[in-house]
Amino acid sequence: MTRQHIFARISCGILFALIAGLLGPAVTLAGGEYVKAYSNGFKNPALIYDISISTAAPRVPPEWGNCAAGPPNIAFTGFISGLAYRQGVLYALEWDETNTIHLLVFDDPVCAAGTRIGSGKAVGVDGLESLAYCSDNDRFYSANFDFGTHLGEFYWIDPSTGNGTQIGGSLPTDVFLVGMTCSSSGDLYAISAGFASRDAAFFSVDRSNGEVKQIGLLGTEPQELQSLHLYGDGNFYSAGNQLHRIDHKTGVATTVPAKGLFVETVWGMGAQSVGDVEGGGGGGDFVINAGMSGSWFDPSHNGEGWLLEILVEETKLANGTKAPGVAVAYWITYPPVHNKGGDSQQAWFVGVGGVSGNTITFNDAIRPTRGIFGPDFDPEDVLLGTWGDFVFNFSGCDEGNMSYNGAAGKGVSFGSGELAMERITSVDGLDCEALSKGKPPRERQPFSKVTTIDGSMSGSWFDPSHDGEGWLIEILPGASLAVIYWFSYDEDGNEQAWFVGVGSIQGKTITVDAVNAPSGPTFGPGYDPDDVTLFPWGTMSFTFDTCNTGTMMYSSQVVGFGAGTLDLQRITALAGLSCTD
Repeated sequence: MTRQHIFARISCGILFALIAGLLGPAVTLAGGEYVKAYSNGFKNPALIYDISISTAAPRVPPEWGNCAAGPPNIAFTGFISGLAYRQGVLYALEWDETNTIHLLVFDDPVCAAGTRIGSGKAVGVDGLESLAYCSDNDRFYSANFDFGTHLGEFYWIDPSTGNGTQIGGSLPTDVFLVGMTCSSSGDLYAISAGFASRDAAFFSVDRSNGEVKQIGLLGTEPQELQSLHLYGDGNFYSAGNQLHRIDHKTGVATTVPAKGLFVETVWGMGAQSVGDVEGGGGGGDFVINAGMSGSWFDPSHNGEGWLLEILVEETKLANGTKAPGVAVAYWITYPPVHNKGGDSQQAWFVGVGGVSGNTITFNDAIRPTRGIFGPDFDPEDVLLGTWGDFVFNFSGCDEGNMSYNGAAGKGVSFGSGELAMERITSVDGLDCEALSKGKPPRERQPFSKVTTIDGSMSGSWFDPSHDGEGWLIEILPGASLAVIYWFSYDEDGNEQAWFVGVGSIQGKTITVDAVNAPSGPTFGPGYDPDDVTLFPWGTMSFTFDTCNTGTMMYSSQVVGFGAGTLDLQRITALAGLSCTD
């Protein structure tokens, strides 16, 4: 498929957070707002939970939900003092019954407990209180503390043997490092608990010599915080009896208000997504895979967002070089100015980009205009105007950031800026975390006639006689629901228009009973999600005959849009999924 072909034929769409309300409680949205947390372990069993970084609420990790005892009950340990992910697998520091410390790995799948690295051998250092993993040199880091001398030391730990090696001399007096984390670009940070002559503080650590530099005081009580993690959103999180967010410039810790009960004392935190502080790399060694396809938004811009399709993954060639992958991204939003009636209309852009590592670059994205909705649609009317450029950078499967520079369109400049990216949905059959570990996507048997619908029907579709408008279909995990976007124009050909709805799947048909046309906000830094209004638009249904063809029917309750039937023809198919006639 050529770039020109996609530009000429594709229409644009993305799911935004408002869709969550339409999906209903039966659907679990993919999301990256949780970190693993180890709780207690002295008086009660040692338990590992997920903790939400936005609500501080705990939950049973979904991947362990089928375990007989719920979250892993690490009954044979005396204590765990740190958690960290290495290459998508969870590790910990385990203190056994004699306070001897081991590097522990939680095997995949996990239910009962982990396995000690190095055939059960000890790390060789006592009193280690934290664990961080740096991907750039494949090393764990930790520090201990002697309550008699008030001195600690800094260590690196070999992930293959579990052996610890000291770096540098003693840490400054009373610097008791209890939490440690490494950024995606290799910068190491730590917090001290607050002991004797020193208040609790936030530090940077030089990995080459173990020297610590105080960034600022946490402002918390001594021993209040016991863990640290730099999350994919670029924020530091720390916990003890409450979850806190730490300002990376000042070191000040602010409580994240808990919605529900907290999980006693948290002694270690970690997540598969590792971020970077402001100005950092923002993605490190994360590599985009087919599982990144799905719907994304910035939580502060609820009501607009992006739909990402990974069409071709980055590949390694025989000569050792890499061929970039190919992606299509759609941005649904609103113009930067209001129309004469006082409400802003809708806007949508589409770009084709090159995938390299954790980055997708979209140059010369287009903003189609001048089409007329309905039977008067003429492909010759559509103007494929250049909108501008945007770039996606991902730090993990569920989070990242984007920057954009929008050129003038219809006499209006969209300006430039940066936004956060958070996953809302994933596509049926594509598990990003599993793909990151080298597991293949779920396979399906080829068929010549569609009798059931699954993730392989996801993609971009159009009616050849209506070249310049079309649909984005996203089959959600479980293949019982689908999100569908129609990207078109108003009935007079003056403005872009887009409609969105969640449909139920029965056999080879998707039925959307409530299609909405969002409107209200203005594009850019003045965007206010409270301005979004969901205007009821009508209904639509999609029936597939083969993997690449079908029929679409619609009926609108809005004057000027009417009802009709259109043909369906596939434009794109997602990497990792195949549907063969």
